Amino acid sequence: GASYMATVGCNVIRGQVDIEGNALSFGPAAATLMACPEPVGDWERLLGKALTETTSYRITGPLLEFFDGDGASLARFEAVALP
Repeated sequence: GASYMATVGCNVIRGQVDIEGNALSFGPAAATLMACPEPVGDWERLLGKALTETTSYRITGPLLEFFDGDGASLARFEAVALP
């Protein structure tokens, strides 16, 4: 598999990811453990839950969406240009 790194602006989550076709599986993650102000702490918990439950993905234009085993949307990300 490949490695991934994710953050919502406070801690960093790192781990391995397996991609085959549109199937997607995130392995166990390691994360930094800084205390984060709310709502960032909530966002981190939601991201961690989404990564754990993701089984597939879809890319549509600038959007990346993660889905669970039932096909329910877990998270949606939009590619944006940074200044």
